[in-house]
Amino acid sequence: MNVMKYFISIMSFALAQNSIAGIICSQVGESGTSSLSCPSGQVMISIDFASYGLPTGACGNFAAQSSCHAGTSLNVVKAACATGKSTCSVKASNSVFADPCVGKRKKLFVQVSCAATSTAASAVPGSNVSVPPPIKVPVNKLALPSIVNGVVALQCGQVYGGTLDLTSKSNVTVKVNGNCGKPTIVPNAGATAIVAPRSTYITISGIKIQGGARGINVNDADHITISNVDILKSGDAGIYCSGVDVMKVSDSTFSDSGKTGIDCGSWVTNSSVKNSTFLSAGAAGGNYTGIGIYFGDGSGNTVDHNTVSNTVYHGIVVLHNSNTIASANLVSSTCTGADKDCGAIYTGDRTKDNLQLTISGNKVVNNSAIGIYLDDFSSGVIVTGNEIGNSSQAMVLHNGFNNIIKNNNFYASAVRHIAFAQDFDNAVYGNQVTYNTFTATKGELAFSFETGQNLKTFAVFDYNTYSGNASNFARFWTGGNNAGFNKTFTEWKSYVNQDAHSKMK
Repeated sequence: MNVMKYFISIMSFALAQNSIAGIICSQVGESGTSSLSCPSGQVMISIDFASYGLPTGACGNFAAQSSCHAGTSLNVVKAACATGKSTCSVKASNSVFADPCVGKRKKLFVQVSCAATSTAASAVPGSNVSVPPPIKVPVNKLALPSIVNGVVALQCGQVYGGTLDLTSKSNVTVKVNGNCGKPTIVPNAGATAIVAPRSTYITISGIKIQGGARGINVNDADHITISNVDILKSGDAGIYCSGVDVMKVSDSTFSDSGKTGIDCGSWVTNSSVKNSTFLSAGAAGGNYTGIGIYFGDGSGNTVDHNTVSNTVYHGIVVLHNSNTIASANLVSSTCTGADKDCGAIYTGDRTKDNLQLTISGNKVVNNSAIGIYLDDFSSGVIVTGNEIGNSSQAMVLHNGFNNIIKNNNFYASAVRHIAFAQDFDNAVYGNQVTYNTFTATKGELAFSFETGQNLKTFAVFDYNTYSGNASNFARFWTGGNNAGFNKTFTEWKSYVNQDAHSKMK
């Protein structure tokens, strides 16, 4: 039995931050062994293609054949060539992969990306999540296929160029054929990879989009499902979704968005973003850009179990959103730009509606401005069960009223834990701050209050636990030429007649 000789070819190319990545390919016949080795100082960061069967093509442009492709190919190679390894080997045999086409002589083609160990993946602080690396875009990209029986079928591991137009379409599924790695759509400069405004019942899954102005446009669409999609280096937004109803985004990655990861800037309803990662937004610059998730105006939405990190401006925005939940998100390293009137989680409502918005169970850490920001007449917001630490200010209520702040853990704020700010007489009232833990590690204030004559009635405080700032507890400023004054914990309790059941450790 003759064994096809295999070879390994390496093509190096530049990535962002001037790091160098390499594509390493192996082609070996049945009964041979695929052996892969990254260049010195590099490790494996992704398995871009794997097919045991009758794959075709050359390194950088492999293609699996659906008539003979072992569905176990990618998982087997991933197990052998795990992220972080510098070398690995896989036996090309039916006993390892199972026989995808009996009686035919098979081959094993593998493509792996390597990068320097210091830049092998863009890690998200505080989590074990990393962002897929960019691909090397071939000069000759494939044309996007047409809709056939309601399906746009993209071949696994392939790179497509241009724009998929689903404008006003209904009941269309964009999916992947094969199990050899995500296909990639590379739109033209300034263009969008998938345009589907005014569409309905569109499902997009298992693909990668790289470059262009926007990844996906679903403005004024409804019943949109986007899952297991990686959108990298969009010049504007990963997903543009103003006017969308019933959009479900899950298990997806948004990296290096020029302005916003998901931008539903005007009216989004009954929609959700779950279990997704947003890393590095705002490279394009400009005012009010650099946001991970932006839901502006709407109701009935959910932002849950996402990781948002390294944004120039806000991390998560749920602006004028009623009956909406932002829960169990990890939000870190936000507000890295010059504008510090900025929050890791931000909301506001100048119409003064009762929002019935819940911000719960989030971990908000290491942010250079405000952790949770209730701006511009926020009302009816429940902030509960959150961990908010290592921010300049853990929380700000600006002209906010009738909000509940309960069972949160505030710690290590640079300036203060909670700031209450009032621009108009009697704008701040009816808030509740109860059953929270406040730990000062840098001598920071627990609270500050400004401006007006009603500072004592901004909120009700009780059943809280404090530590670390008994002698410099709260600051009051009534406005004008008044310099303001500070209170110790004991003075605070007497001055505002609050916190009767609270304790200072």
